[in-house]
Amino acid sequence: MAKRSYTAKERKAYHMGRAYAAAKAGKRVNCPDSKSKQSFRNGVNSVRGKGKKQKSKATGDMCFVVDENGVVVGRMKC
Repeated sequence: MAKRSYTAKERKAYHMGRAYAAAKAGKRVNCPDSKSKQSFRNGVNSVRGKGKKQKSKATGDMCFVVDENGVVVGRMKC
């Protein structure tokens, strides 16, 4: 019987599933080289939400002062 050829997306999904299962079991995931290791770290950090700049809460409490022409004149606390 001939071996099945998998697409790149199928291979990626398979390996992502293995990495997820290893992480849930508390095991380490081995990467073949430094580039794939950094890519794996970037993916983990993006899921965890690390490295993203948080929005300032102060801007949500501000209101804009607008003149009759619709031009923003200033800001004030709401």
